[in-house]
Amino acid sequence: MAKGTSIAPSSFTDSLHNLSIEEVVARFGDEERKRKDNHDDIGQRAVPIRFRTRPIGLEMSIDELHENLGVGERVLTRCMSRHAESWLQSLPQIASVVELYREVRRKADGQEDIEEWLKRGSNFDLYGGGRRVTAGAGMSSYSSTGWIRDYISELSSPLGIDSYKLFLIGLCWSASTNTSGCRQESISKYLTPETKRFVLHIQKRELLLDCYNRILDLG
Repeated sequence: MAKGTSIAPSSFTDSLHNLSIEEVVARFGDEERKRKDNHDDIGQRAVPIRFRTRPIGLEMSIDELHENLGVGERVLTRCMSRHAESWLQSLPQIASVVELYREVRRKADGQEDIEEWLKRGSNFDLYGGGRRVTAGAGMSSYSSTGWIRDYISELSSPLGIDSYKLFLIGLCWSASTNTSGCRQESISKYLTPETKRFVLHIQKRELLLDCYNRILDLG
């Protein structure tokens, strides 16, 4: 990532993280139904984000929301993507991690051990010890938008999390805000722990990057 590049897109979704997913679908459902796969603006295209596994609670919640809200899965997950983007932008630790990552990367130029650590993905456990659904022999996907795909891709290296995992975490958080009858015990068991693990991960990541930054300042 080039120094000084802004990773936050122009805000389309101010304060959406304060709404439930039902309210987000009510606001943006019609717009997302009209979104095209071949829009002239790549950022405005409907795009698939692919994965081999996903949290089992997410699959169950999307199935229930799809049925309860009467919207197609593609429209639903694009609305959830907007919701998740707003949530990620609302977390102050993310901005701090991104800034520290840039500083450490700049200062560590030529120091192979630190550069290797920065490049290496983390062992972040999205699935909480095995609560996952496998897509089978091939890949599965949920629909999102070009600008959100780019946003999470640019967050991936600073946060040390694969971009598809970051996307699925955001969908888990969005699904957990529902008020339309998804079983609360499923939310508590499957969705809330995924987002809590993510928040803990970025807190730890912030501390580690701060330590590296201080060490590099000492020469």
